[in-house]
Amino acid sequence: MRFQILSFSSAIFGLLAHRVGASCYYPDGTFPTDYSYEPCTGDQYSSCCIPSEGDQCLSNGLCYYTGGQYAFRGACTDKTWQASQCFQHCKSGDAASSWDELVSCGGTKYCCYSDGETCCNNDANVFEVSSGTVVNDFAMSTAATTGLPIASATDVGAGAQPTSSTYTSHTGTKQSPNPSGSNAAASTATSTAPLPPPPEPAKQTSHVAIIAGAAAAVIIVIIAVGLAWFCARRRYNKRTQAVAAPANSYPMTSDGFQRLPDKSPRPVEVPVPHSTPAPPYQPPTYPTPPGVVEMESPYAPPQHNQWGHPVHEAP
Repeated sequence: MRFQILSFSSAIFGLLAHRVGASCYYPDGTFPTDYSYEPCTGDQYSSCCIPSEGDQCLSNGLCYYTGGQYAFRGACTDKTWQASQCFQHCKSGDAASSWDELVSCGGTKYCCYSDGETCCNNDANVFEVSSGTVVNDFAMSTAATTGLPIASATDVGAGAQPTSSTYTSHTGTKQSPNPSGSNAAASTATSTAPLPPPPEPAKQTSHVAIIAGAAAAVIIVIIAVGLAWFCARRRYNKRTQAVAAPANSYPMTSDGFQRLPDKSPRPVEVPVPHSTPAPPYQPPTYPTPPGVVEMESPYAPPQHNQWGHPVHEAP
């Protein structure tokens, strides 16, 4: 009994020592900091998957996430990634420092999502992937030997995208990758139920964003026009009230008429200058033109008028 206990303890200790000693690396040789990977097998070299996500380790070097029903290239215990146990695709470019998903191109043909969403259109990016079997199930903590082929294009839509990964352009740059949203998948051997439909394409999301932006712009324009009209109306009312204010300040008379102020100037008495007696009349004298000789006239004015009254000459 004591021997059996010691043997069991030694086996557990050896397994733990192997787990601690075996590290997982990304294709560029860096240690993963985004997820906690563990080797799938106890061999010298092994692919690595994520136990906390409930991954299944496949014999072809891929990891299968049962929660999202997709396959992806994880990590490997060979830091140089030259071992055959390491998946030899999707390990260049920006994908070398992270995990990378597989895009189904139909049948057993796949490409790397880091090469772009339309990587299937470029034959240089397409490669064959053999069917794999589950060698370690982190979700069930048991190993299975049943066949597990990778899902074809009819199982998983090629337009599916990672749910929490951000890819930019065709270089496949990822920020905070999460293997909960890849679109290459593997169908389980124990279930024949169809996979859930893929999420809607990002184009529809962009259309919704454009429509929302246009609606917001229209609302802003309407609010601006309303404010401008309100300010103009308020200014007009103030001007009207200012003009009408003097007329309303005068009281109404008993006969219904409004008494207005007398704006005509008050009469001013103009002083009259003192009159002086007019001087005696002096007949005008005209100068004699040159060359004219004034002759004496025998005519004498009458001394009495026709009524017999005397005529006096003006002094």
